[in-house]
Amino acid sequence: MAKAFSSQYPPLERIHRFVDELYRFQKAQVEQHGHLPGCPFGNVVMEQATQDEVLRAKADGCIRSISNHFRTAVADAVQSGDLPPVDESATADAMFSYLEGIQLMAKSRNDAEIIKTLGAVVTSIQVPLKT
Repeated sequence: MAKAFSSQYPPLERIHRFVDELYRFQKAQVEQHGHLPGCPFGNVVMEQATQDEVLRAKADGCIRSISNHFRTAVADAVQSGDLPPVDESATADAMFSYLEGIQLMAKSRNDAEIIKTLGAVVTSIQVPLKT
């Protein structure tokens, strides 16, 4: 999914491409296996974070890696004027957290369409700069 964040695409398009790839992956899993798996890293954190510190740290590292792609895209969007000045780090974290929540909802309903429908507004999430 990291290819969605290629700098060849405009910053906000990178995020939308990630959502699209996420949707297509989850939908394919439902079609192939009959269930939507959700985010593997989020699943590990939700189930094991309080039980296994090594596993929690590894999953957190994977999540932070994806979050860094969001941070770069948000920073580039602010620099290009595609987004107004925002708290870039908090905005990236909010966007990624929103997508994690969408995956949880989609998993609970076994419905990838939730990702497509709700993911369309991810780039409207903006955390204002602290004054």
